[in-house]
This record gives sequence, structure tokens and C-alpha cells, in this order.
Amino acid sequence: MANYKITVDEAVALSGGELNKDDVYSLIRANEVPGCIYKKKNEENERGAYLIIKAHWLNFLAGKSYKKEKTSATPDQSCTDV
Repeated sequence: MANYKITVDEAVALSGGELNKDDVYSLIRANEVPGCIYKKKNEENERGAYLIIKAHWLNFLAGKSYKKEKTSATPDQSCTDV
């Protein structure tokens, strides 16, 4: 799966206002999700940081969760796989 390079401003825009710049910087500093959201080391200072993210993080930032429709007797039931 490909990685995508986005700026902090792009991450904020993708989140639709759910995240602000400080939230994104916190994610960069915390590096809580290895391989998904991080800053390239020694390339830019923190305030000029960018993120290298996996495709599913683009969906996360855009507010699209991993919802799958469950086929059952009642079509309005759904199963959320997070």
C-alpha cells in the first residue's frame, strides 16, 4: 500500500475541522501509530512538519470509518468494523 505525503494544513483540511494544527502536531510528536502517521526525522523542524501516512489514514482524516454493510434479514442493520 502506498504512502502519501501531506502537510499539516492538508491534514487539518481533510479532517473537516475535527483536528486543529495542535492536534496534528501532537500526533506527530506522540508517534502513537507507528507506520501510519509520522514526521520524517531530521528533515524539517516540527512547525514545518509534514506527515507520511497510509491510505487508510486519509480515510480517517476525512472522517470515513471502516463501515461495512452486513447482509441480513433487515437491510437497515450495519456492522461497524473499526
